[in-house]
Amino acid sequence: MLLFLDIETIPGPIKPDVSEVKVPANYKDEAKIRAYQEEHLEEAWRRQALDSMSGSIICIGYALEDGPVTTFCVEDEAKVVSDFAALVGELQGRYSEPLNWCGWNIATFDLPWLWRKAVKYGLARLRNAIPRDNPYGMIVDLMRVWAADYQDRSSLSKVAAFLGIPHDGGNGSEIHDLWLSGELDAIAAHCRRDIETTRAIWERIYK
Repeated sequence: MLLFLDIETIPGPIKPDVSEVKVPANYKDEAKIRAYQEEHLEEAWRRQALDSMSGSIICIGYALEDGPVTTFCVEDEAKVVSDFAALVGELQGRYSEPLNWCGWNIATFDLPWLWRKAVKYGLARLRNAIPRDNPYGMIVDLMRVWAADYQDRSSLSKVAAFLGIPHDGGNGSEIHDLWLSGELDAIAAHCRRDIETTRAIWERIYK
């Protein structure tokens, strides 16, 4: 049973202290160091959206094989992950076959984030449903499937354009500003578009 997955992430609720901003090694003057840190503080905060132990999941989207795309999208990470965990439990109860996970860069981003959050919130069923070492090929990371080598990290939008697959989902960097504007519906729509494009690429490769 194939489950297409995508998550959207945002920084944590607390901005880093200005002293935590890393400064290039060639900076020696204290005033210039401080100025650099203050100038790059917002950037450092935004980067938390790439760190599962600093950032938060704001949206989880999924589609089961050729079914509709559904999202869990609220400004409460524990609820988003718990609701998704309940869905996974329901699917496991409904189907005898195990879940196979498919996404773009899913092996090193989406699934590690979800696994760590499942551990954090004590969601054992979700934690156990996420394969850690890809046994039996249960993870289909289409970015890896597409890659020429381990350094080849083509974006979803670039590959979609190459294949002539319509994709107007923008990129993940816009999620931060949508969140600040309170546009959760737009975040959910972005997530759904990414899943639809991912599924279209999967179909082009495997069907």
